[in-house]
Amino acid sequence: MQTPPLRTWFLRAFWLVMTAATVALLISRHFEGEMFFTLEGAPRLSDFAVFWAAAKQILQGNALDIYNGAHQVAYESSLLGQQATARMVFPYPPTALLFIWPLGLIGYLQAWLAFLAIGAGAWFFVLRSITRDSLSALGMTFALGAATYNLQLGQNGFVTAALLCGSIVALPRNRTLAGVLIGLLAFKPHMAIGAFLGLLVLREWKALAVSVGVVMILAALSTLVFGWQIWPAFLAGDAGFATGAAREIASGPSFLQQSVFSVLAPRFGVGIALAAHFLFAGAVFLLAAQFKDWKQRRPALIVATFLLAPFSFLYDATALTGAAALLLRNARSGAEAVGICACAALPVLWFVTASPFAVIGALALLAITLGQSLAEKRDRASDWTSAAKLPDIKP
Repeated sequence: MQTPPLRTWFLRAFWLVMTAATVALLISRHFEGEMFFTLEGAPRLSDFAVFWAAAKQILQGNALDIYNGAHQVAYESSLLGQQATARMVFPYPPTALLFIWPLGLIGYLQAWLAFLAIGAGAWFFVLRSITRDSLSALGMTFALGAATYNLQLGQNGFVTAALLCGSIVALPRNRTLAGVLIGLLAFKPHMAIGAFLGLLVLREWKALAVSVGVVMILAALSTLVFGWQIWPAFLAGDAGFATGAAREIASGPSFLQQSVFSVLAPRFGVGIALAAHFLFAGAVFLLAAQFKDWKQRRPALIVATFLLAPFSFLYDATALTGAAALLLRNARSGAEAVGICACAALPVLWFVTASPFAVIGALALLAITLGQSLAEKRDRASDWTSAAKLPDIKP
């Protein structure tokens, strides 16, 4: 059996230490009443209550009420006997309801753990396919940072990361699978739009057609199951959520938001911030499209998709670990590998400063992607020059 190189042992150690830090932090949060239970011992009302309460509404035949923000918040509060915040509404399209309803069949804590286990399992599988090393993939799955907050809240960052990174990893070899995964990602429209745009910019017509087909099938199924009225209800509820979120961000720095928009809105207003955000994200996508080699194109697309979403939360940055995993495969030195790990770990600083370090980490990963591409071009040019200088050998 071949002994793994020193770099492999370093990466394993780094990511496993980061996972140990996640475990330590969550245990601390648990005993502070900020994890599964309150200090009084009652199940803690967290973001996961949004999914669980929606699943309960579906099973009771009240799917339309899910998109009535005030009604849904009151329903969540009544289920767990704690006051839900006004932002704990269900902003996802009716297609998402097709997948979450089984959560309502079991208790709150059991559903929370099952939801996280399924998402983390899918995310581990994707990371394992990238790293080809189970220990590194395990450490990356739960590394301190975005994944930690995803675990604490019971959010969908694992599922989003698995679908986004899985589709981009599959894209060069299996465009049908990539299209299916991106179609499923449409349960989170602000992330899926970036993936759709990536397929359009790269002219991946087959994957784009498959993804659109999947979305149309899911839309038809949700209409059949819940009735056509579910769509106007969703649009009205989602518009209210987006307006409220934009107003909240503009009123001051948002400790959860991780986007260029969230950085600019408090200072320049919603309109200017949105315009600047999409101009910036568009430039990032154009840069990603310039990479001809999939070794750089894939991490660049992941970063670009994350940066495009104006309402990216900290747990959405889980996908950036996938970009780091891809870049680590191409690292040319131990120093570069350490730099990639450091960039991937930047969201950790959120726990200290509550600042949008995920944006900085994403840009740093993009800079490393560009550096790898330029280094490979220099190597190819050097090889060509060396070959051209070889003397002709006459028989």
